Amino acid sequence: MHVAVSPLVEDLRADGTVTGCVDASDEDAAVAALTRRLVAGEEAAWEEFHARYFERLRRYLFVLCRGDEQAAGEALQAAFVRIARHVRRFDREEALWGWLAVVARSCAVDGARGRSRYTALMECYAGWFRGPVAPPREDALAALLAECLEGLPPEDRALLAAKYDEGESTAALAARAGCSVKALESRLARLRGRLKEQLRHRLRHED
Repeated sequence: MHVAVSPLVEDLRADGTVTGCVDASDEDAAVAALTRRLVAGEEAAWEEFHARYFERLRRYLFVLCRGDEQAAGEALQAAFVRIARHVRRFDREEALWGWLAVVARSCAVDGARGRSRYTALMECYAGWFRGPVAPPREDALAALLAECLEGLPPEDRALLAAKYDEGESTAALAARAGCSVKALESRLARLRGRLKEQLRHRLRHED
């Protein structure tokens, strides 16, 4: 029988720590007091919040990320940052956990999208290398590419990011720039050529 895992994880309290034996009104009162202190910025309240929800959110994200511990960890870190920025008062534990789950899920989705765009970008640039200069490892390529991009004018970096990182269409970019699609494609080709030569130069230098 198929079981919807995510709702199940949301409903279960972490590994036997189900609070069903605790009076709901007491639990809600504790959550109201805790979130009020969080909004006030009390350090002790954040320590209590971490102790109470860190492991629960970690397990929830581990399931959402299909067992990818690194992805779950990155999403968890991003979720805690987002929670700290947008925390507000809740009067019921169920409402608080519902909000936390939404934030965590959003961070997991954002992380997956970011990794997908990064992989596509690295594959695009790695495909440039043919012939006597061997392609570098992915991490080395990323570092070299970041350095080369820093040497470009801000508007060129923004264009490359919009095209290859955010996945915008050439037509949309041309319309925004007020030029033809052909002119925009030519500009992208020149930027790719410049980066390609810089990368090849750096690699030859390192060899």
